[in-house]
Amino acid sequence: MQNVYYVGPADKLSIFVSDLPDMTQTVMVDPSGNVSLPIVGQLRAGGLTTEQIRAEITRRLAANVLVHPTVSVGMVETTSQKITIDGAVSRPGAFAVTGSTTLVRALAVAGGPSGLANPHEVIVYRKVGDKQMAALFDLKMIRQGDLNDPVIYGNDVIMVGTSRTRQALRDIGLLFPLLGAFYTVNRIT
Repeated sequence: MQNVYYVGPADKLSIFVSDLPDMTQTVMVDPSGNVSLPIVGQLRAGGLTTEQIRAEITRRLAANVLVHPTVSVGMVETTSQKITIDGAVSRPGAFAVTGSTTLVRALAVAGGPSGLANPHEVIVYRKVGDKQMAALFDLKMIRQGDLNDPVIYGNDVIMVGTSRTRQALRDIGLLFPLLGAFYTVNRIT
């Protein structure tokens, strides 16, 4: 399964143009998703892949400056992608993904599974092309080394299931806070 990375604000890109040394540089995408380059000017980078950015720089240079420009665009640093972690975790929310991360590392960022978590039911939702995909993982098996720790990509959603047994025990504890103590029950007649 191939995942496509879309450039966003605060990402750093390396730009290389073989015949124009002034164009070879590292640039940061501004908050509005743009980069500014000599000769090319302002260029929309947010929401595009590095290949799409390379094609646009090549098109602009070929139109005005070089006959056959050789351009490459690479990622230096990614900071704009976010993952969402929800369900039975200590601190659910959206978190920035910087570089490569795995499911176990992502859950650690959210404070780990809560006391109500079912470690056998961790679902990762991912959009691949125009399809929404989902995969079920067993956190215990990953921690034991019986299952590979999957790579998590920007825009993934991780949902940690709740253990029904632990939930029921917690609810009973809320209803009867002191074990072994008797409570008055009002009868309705």
